[in-house]
Amino acid sequence: MDNKHRDHVQAPIRQDNYTIVENALRKVIDFLKPYLPLANAHNTDFILWGLWNVYVNPHIASELLTLSHKDIYTLLNPNHVNVESEDLTSGHHLHADGMNGSHIHSETSSHTNVKSGVKLSNETLSMTWHHKTLAVFRMACQHHHLDHLGVLSDVSNIIDERFSKESQDVTFVRRFMSEKKSHEVEVMSDLCHQLAKTFFLSNVIDIGSGKGYLSAYLSLGYKYNVLGIDACQKNTRGADDRNRKLTKQWCGIVHHAEQQQKVFEQDDTHRYTRREDVKITSKKKMRQEKKAQNTSDVCDVSMIKSKSYVPLTMFINSSTDLDELISTHIGLDQNSEFSNRKQCMLAGLHTCGNLASNMLKIFQSQSCCKVLCNVGCCYHHLQEEFIKNPFLQNDEQDSKDDGFPMSHYLKDEKFCLGRNARMLACQSADRLFTNEQDQSLSLHWRAVLQILLYDVTGEQRKNWNVGRIASRCHSFLDYVRKALSKLGLEHIELSDDDILQYEMRHAEQQFKMFAFYHLRALLAPCIEGVIMLDRCLYLLEQEAIAKVHLMKLFDPVVSPRCYAIVAVKEAVDSP
Repeated sequence: MDNKHRDHVQAPIRQDNYTIVENALRKVIDFLKPYLPLANAHNTDFILWGLWNVYVNPHIASELLTLSHKDIYTLLNPNHVNVESEDLTSGHHLHADGMNGSHIHSETSSHTNVKSGVKLSNETLSMTWHHKTLAVFRMACQHHHLDHLGVLSDVSNIIDERFSKESQDVTFVRRFMSEKKSHEVEVMSDLCHQLAKTFFLSNVIDIGSGKGYLSAYLSLGYKYNVLGIDACQKNTRGADDRNRKLTKQWCGIVHHAEQQQKVFEQDDTHRYTRREDVKITSKKKMRQEKKAQNTSDVCDVSMIKSKSYVPLTMFINSSTDLDELISTHIGLDQNSEFSNRKQCMLAGLHTCGNLASNMLKIFQSQSCCKVLCNVGCCYHHLQEEFIKNPFLQNDEQDSKDDGFPMSHYLKDEKFCLGRNARMLACQSADRLFTNEQDQSLSLHWRAVLQILLYDVTGEQRKNWNVGRIASRCHSFLDYVRKALSKLGLEHIELSDDDILQYEMRHAEQQFKMFAFYHLRALLAPCIEGVIMLDRCLYLLEQEAIAKVHLMKLFDPVVSPRCYAIVAVKEAVDSP
């Protein structure tokens, strides 16, 4: 979307316009509901269940088959939005014969396996298409993205403009992290700093702190007291060791910066020397920079004017006393410029599954938590209240720690998404379009393997998980042999010719799978939107919370889970 249009649709989400979020959520749900069977389809079953004929409208299927790979990638272009809203939401239905009210399904809602003749049945093999053409469906999907619903806020709606220009040199960040992680830490630490300054906070609790990159940078770069909490002991130990190393490296960078500043402060007579006197080869320059950045022996770590970062291993929930944790592990900062020394910001960078939901519950229940900044991820790990976990064994009880839905609004409707739909929400349409990632070969191999396994065993098991082995295989034959070995089925007698016959028999399905995969991907941002709006609505339902904002924080190509929820409670103390 161009900046002009983006500015037009942005609006802060506030307690007094709860209706805006509710209406946006209703709009997305009404659009999405008919297509949830498609969203919950599993690529592995594409051939076995004949999903192309079951789920794809015949007219749209015909359109897809006329497109090139490049054309199909272009379907996911996030900037191509040119259909008016009334064309997308007026409920156009299409029968297979062109009449209104199309209901697409297999004739018997069952599939007869081509070799074994065994009938399979699946009650979900039915869905209704509400849009006439591929172009209209595509535009309808994009029309229901968060970017186009008028619910996103800009950082200027949240923070005090006096702190909007404050930022840190990110050399430290980029030296120790991947491009993706450095982008996330740089942007989120800057936002957390602006929020803490705006609301007079000196303590940050980093939930799901992982390797501790965000925590370390908030402590070293922005001088906050940080308590990093993670349930994994290995992560905590690693974060502690890494922080000591990063502290030393930070000191070297500070020393290097000071040396450079001294050079610039020299008088003019020293600046105009002969070129041959100042010429330095690139290798020599690299050695000098490396030496300067590793001068922890010259620069005492005590020189760093940082506050404390404490990694802590524990599992927390809404009943955990965070106020006590602050007092015990951080202590009261008597030199703090703020009077609210025990108040804190709750931060979470890519909190996985239910942890994001629990973080919101913790925020609303703990009096010491005044500001929230959360970016969630791994939606497939969410526990849904109104759908049973498909991986439970026999009499195993389902967890009561539900992460979706959170709002009373969706709870009253007993709304559910489904695991495959939540898995789909983790896909990045932006990245698929930008990078043109072709996964059709590995997807096709896995789908052919599925029908092979069904033929030779007569079963379809949920635990047939072979992992990402396709990239290590030079042929389908190699893939099947490795898969059978991983599944403990090496004893199955299959000749090389038998295996290759499966590949040839279903070769024409590969392009259909490619098209099907990207057709489903159009729904991914809509499903993510439901999850994010549900969380915002939950926070807006809490009386103690004054403001809730939904922001597009990261570049979605670099960091696909790019949406942040920022919330502020009533009466945040001033100094």
